[in-house]
This record gives sequence, structure tokens and C-alpha cells, in this order.
Amino acid sequence: MASPGTLRIEGLTKRFQALTALEDVDLALESGEALGLIGPNGSGKTTLFNLISGVYPPSAGRISFNGNDITGDPAHRISRRSIGRTFQNLRLFPRMTVYENVRAARHAGAPALSQLWVGRAARRVERDAVMDRLAEVGLADRAEDLAAELPLAGQRRLELARALAAKPTLLLLDEPAGGMTPAETDHMAEIIATHAMPGRSVIVVEHKLDMLSRLCNRLCVLNFGRKIAEGTADAVLRNPDVLEAYLGTEDEQDRHAPVD
Repeated sequence: MASPGTLRIEGLTKRFQALTALEDVDLALESGEALGLIGPNGSGKTTLFNLISGVYPPSAGRISFNGNDITGDPAHRISRRSIGRTFQNLRLFPRMTVYENVRAARHAGAPALSQLWVGRAARRVERDAVMDRLAEVGLADRAEDLAAELPLAGQRRLELARALAAKPTLLLLDEPAGGMTPAETDHMAEIIATHAMPGRSVIVVEHKLDMLSRLCNRLCVLNFGRKIAEGTADAVLRNPDVLEAYLGTEDEQDRHAPVD
């Protein structure tokens, strides 16, 4: 039996009519591993997350999690398999409190009958669990505030707390430090390293390469929907195909270089 958090992707392809967003991508993630997923805007990173988490069915290919074929399973079934994620565009309930947002996430993938156990002891256990998640992301003192009242960095930390609420063994983080200042980014990286990564497998989509180099064992690079490189951060960031994808060809770089 496969170890918890093991992911296998083979020949994964997604087409939206004439547009091929992802083409023939292979990827393997071992239990407890942290992988950074990078690439220019529109390269297919979020599409890959959407296929893994059941937002879209693939057009071709296979996804296996913990040794089980989950290809094409809907999102509610995927979440019950212990896969959690955050979103590049925040998916919070802005008019609910910070506490209520995390509490709702604890039940999102649970069968209805499991939510009927609402005795006093159960409520105490649930409150402790929610407050633990909020403490991990530094939001325990904002539990009764509305989510909309948090600054962007706080909302991203709340999104992470929601993703952690159901105790996933695979966590997909889509630009968790998007829009943050360098100090906020460092704080988020510390939270992820301390509370999100231990005991689970993690894939992080992020444009901040210093953060990824700090958190991830290896990097995978997508460009125009295809995987163009994979390996250690040093090797990947020196790869000519990766440099061209981010910076363009030497002629293109020369055309955009400043003139003395």
C-alpha cells in the first residue's frame, strides 16, 4: 500500500475546446515531500491544481493518490481523500467571522451524519481544534472579527488555516504569499515550514523563488502547459529552457535591455 500523501500523475492533459492548458504532464510526489511548482503566468500551474483537486476532469491521463485512482473524481470526493488546497484568488466567506470560516472548512468534506454529533463535549473539541489552527497562523486574537476585516496577509493566513482544518495528508498551496511584503512573506514561509509541512506532502505554486528554495526539496517548471524542467532549485534555475521561459531569448533580452 502506498504511503500517505503519495501522488502519481501520468500523461495529464486538459483541453478547453481549442486551448490546451496542460499537455502530457508526468509528476511524482513522495510521502512527506515538498515540491515547488513554477512557471510564467498561464503556464498551467493552477490548472494542474484544479485537476488534482477535482475542480475539472482531465481530458487525458491518470492521477493516483495513496495508490488509488482518483482521475476525474469530483471535488467533494477528493476532499474526503485528505487533499486540501488554497486558492490564488481567496475563497473566504467575507461576512463570516474568522472562527466560522475555519469551522466551516472542518465540515466541508465530511458526511452529513458526522455533523450530527453536536453535544457539549463535541463542541468543546471542535472549538479547541479551530482555535489551534488559528493560533498556528497567528489569528487566534482575531477569531471573532469578520474575515473581510483582515488585511490581505491575514486573509491568506486564514485561507491556509481553512486548508489545514480537515488535516489533509496532501496540501496544495496556490501562491500563498501572493501580494505580500517581504516581511509578510517571511512570516508566511515560517508558518508553512512549522505548521503546514510536517507530516504531510506539499506542492507550492509561488513566484517568489527565495521562498520556494527555502521550503521545497525540488522544483518542477511548466511552460505553455508542458513540463520543461525538474530537479533541485540550483539545477532548475540554471536550466537554459527555464531561463528562456522567464527571460526570453538572448535577442529578446537585448531588445528590452536599458540603453546607456
